[in-house]
Amino acid sequence: MKEVFSQEELKGAKHLQANVLATTYFIMGADGKYQEKKLPIESQFSPIFTITPLDYDKDGKTDLLLCGNINHAKLRFGKCDGNYGVLLKNDGNGNFQYINQQQSGFHLRGDVRSVINVNDKWLFGINQQELKAYKQR
Repeated sequence: MKEVFSQEELKGAKHLQANVLATTYFIMGADGKYQEKKLPIESQFSPIFTITPLDYDKDGKTDLLLCGNINHAKLRFGKCDGNYGVLLKNDGNGNFQYINQQQSGFHLRGDVRSVINVNDKWLFGINQQELKAYKQR
């Protein structure tokens, strides 16, 4: 930390420890306890700010759309913008598979902070950009 921040910046800072840095989800087992489940590696390419449940393929299983990014981070950290809309298909057994951009049709650029569905249209709130819309087919 002392190599990245000045002593003044660290003044009064507390030491916290993170146990898990990966984007994960938890599922309740038959015993009533939550189990940590891994998500595909594509979920780890940038920070996630929205997780939207949807059924993109109309198979009755809840799929997930993960969006995020940080383009305006401090210079010393750089930007984290590897997420263009990560669609994860639910296999019905508590596992998710990444659906590539060509198949999903999502190609979002920027810092996505909100997602809503209105009349089969997905509306994406992206920092310092106009609203983006995708129509579900």
